[in-house]
Amino acid sequence: MAIRLKPFEHAYQPGAVIIAEGSPAESLFIIKTGSVMVVKHGPHQEAVVLDVLGPGSVVGELALVDSQKRSASVEAVEFTTCVEIPRALVLEQVNRAGPLVSILLRVMALRLRLAADQVAELRRHANSAGSGTSDPETARHLARHLRELETQVLSWDDGAE
Repeated sequence: MAIRLKPFEHAYQPGAVIIAEGSPAESLFIIKTGSVMVVKHGPHQEAVVLDVLGPGSVVGELALVDSQKRSASVEAVEFTTCVEIPRALVLEQVNRAGPLVSILLRVMALRLRLAADQVAELRRHANSAGSGTSDPETARHLARHLRELETQVLSWDDGAE
């Protein structure tokens, strides 16, 4: 007989870390009230805010799908409540959907991780440029990454019209 785990609700004060970057994935979270920011740390531990999310948003799903460590931290911006859904319950639903769905989810997770890494790098460079350290090399670097990101996103289209 399969163990049935149930979702449960948590409350977080402003500044509380809901998910820590690099930690193992035990569950995903659905934001019920409040807001959170998704933060990725660079090679020198500089923080880059990838997004601010509110009610209805899901966080922590990537690591459940691809079995990697958490790709970013999630912190409460204000008093926030989340519904936590345990890994076993999520994987049970994915497995029930069949192997094709599982493969597609892993491919999408990989693509999203790559895109998030590129966005974080671009924002780090943009922050450097905005702090008075702009130079032609930084501008070239940003332009190159934007072209790479554009090419990658366009290749994901797979010809859909």
